[in-house]
Amino acid sequence: MIIATIPVFGLVAGLSFYKEKVTAGNIAGILMTVPGMLIVVSGRGGLETGNVTDLPGTNMPLGAMFLFMAVFSAVGHTVILKRMTRSYNAFTVTFYQHALGALYFILPVLLIDAQRINVKHFITKADFWYPILMLSVFCSSIAFMMFTAAIKELGVTRTNTFSAVIPIVTASVGFALGIETINWIQALGILVVVFGLVLSQLRSRRS
Repeated sequence: MIIATIPVFGLVAGLSFYKEKVTAGNIAGILMTVPGMLIVVSGRGGLETGNVTDLPGTNMPLGAMFLFMAVFSAVGHTVILKRMTRSYNAFTVTFYQHALGALYFILPVLLIDAQRINVKHFITKADFWYPILMLSVFCSSIAFMMFTAAIKELGVTRTNTFSAVIPIVTASVGFALGIETINWIQALGILVVVFGLVLSQLRSRRS
């Protein structure tokens, strides 16, 4: 639910940094995505977190703080990305983003993980490369290029609203594959989120 607040903070960022034009209907649609996600989550079995104080390694305040850090990082990413799209295309931005990310992850792998695992055992197996290729090509490269293009065309506010659809798409695909179930309460929540998303993207006749 904390991650579901990204559209709300994205609205604040879009208005603050770029003075993006939004209507009252757009704002209402963005705000609707949060209770919509609340309905989806509660429909799965409630929002009860249970007694976590006895669980080893559980720290609710610290966990919530890290989640909010993730939210602010995501919104900050779109704010910087919007400025970069004025000078660079989506392919260039995605390339350098992935290149820097590769350096960030490869160095610890070479210094730490490569000494602990049998590298040849993994790189010679198809089961190792299939998820890597799927994640790197479709879920990272293509996804980030499309996201960057959306930031350029739609702006920070409208693009961030689509983050509320991520769990909806996940649940829908899981349902289609027969590994998830969706009850009527969750279906209602999905409709609220989708309606809020459509409302958030509508432009005034003047614009």
